Amino acid sequence: MKINLKSFDLIKDKNQKFKIFYKYRFNKEYLKHNIKKKVTKPKKFKEIFDKLLGHSLIYSICKDSLEIGLIYYNKNNGYYFIIIDQKYRNKGFGKLALKKLIIILKRKKFKLRTLVSLKNKNSFKIHEKLCIYKKKYNNNFFYFKLL
Repeated sequence: MKINLKSFDLIKDKNQKFKIFYKYRFNKEYLKHNIKKKVTKPKKFKEIFDKLLGHSLIYSICKDSLEIGLIYYNKNNGYYFIIIDQKYRNKGFGKLALKKLIIILKRKKFKLRTLVSLKNKNSFKIHEKLCIYKKKYNNNFFYFKLL
């Protein structure tokens, strides 16, 4: 099993970047386990997206040449999120992508942290194995520090 992380910097078309990011960021499955559940309309989110690009690392997760997910990393606070398309979940792709992200961020000496819903059992297991520190954030989420 092999995957690649394709940097958004390689995608020249800004509209294509936006469509890919919006598709994953406001995916129903992702929102179900996210602390921020509000959907922002595309027109309004375009303004936010332009600002995000300046302080983010964004990667498409690709299996062969097929895009199967997305990783977003915020350079300002060290938080990230990952989402894998439904039909590719529970096959180890998310864990592989996260390990690749850790290698990239370790070289840059960046921090890596996230909040994981207790209801998202698969993500919780992955983060438990890879974290260097965890603590309860509230009744529904745990804070994980990976770097």
